[in-house]
Amino acid sequence: NGERIESVCTRKITIGRTDGTKESDAFIRSVFKGTSIKVTIENKMDDYLKVHGCAVLPLVFASYKAEGNLKRLKHDKAYSMKIMDATVEGYDVLKKLGYEILPHGEYENCTEKKALGAFLYRFMFSNFLGKLCISDHAMNAREEFSLMNLEFEKLKEKAGVETPVYDTLKTTL
Repeated sequence: NGERIESVCTRKITIGRTDGTKESDAFIRSVFKGTSIKVTIENKMDDYLKVHGCAVLPLVFASYKAEGNLKRLKHDKAYSMKIMDATVEGYDVLKKLGYEILPHGEYENCTEKKALGAFLYRFMFSNFLGKLCISDHAMNAREEFSLMNLEFEKLKEKAGVETPVYDTLKTTL
């Protein structure tokens, strides 16, 4: 409609199998051959998606806290650091259950570059990226994220790992 951005194409995709085999790699590459789309093949997709969920849920909680207007949190350094802490807590749950934190280096980025990650969240909160990439989806998919949280709660119980920061943030759900 010309008034707003409907979607963003970054010309990249992460795709793969759940069984850890490379059986489909050649086929996947052939599908995207000759396109400008950068393909990352991840054949532990179950692990990858669980990690993604652990990164997304604290951001969803931020959207609910700000009632969809993430600009309200753009100066809140303490809250953005809590998002990073809650993400790491989620990763710790997954690690305890034997899941691999993917992509490789993600865990280390969140622990060793926590202040940078928190800054990047505040940057996203301050402009259209936060609305486009985070709050629009969060505010229009409450049931989806509620179910994701319930599934994560099951993983937490199974792992027996405490997540005090995550638990504080999820109160906005």
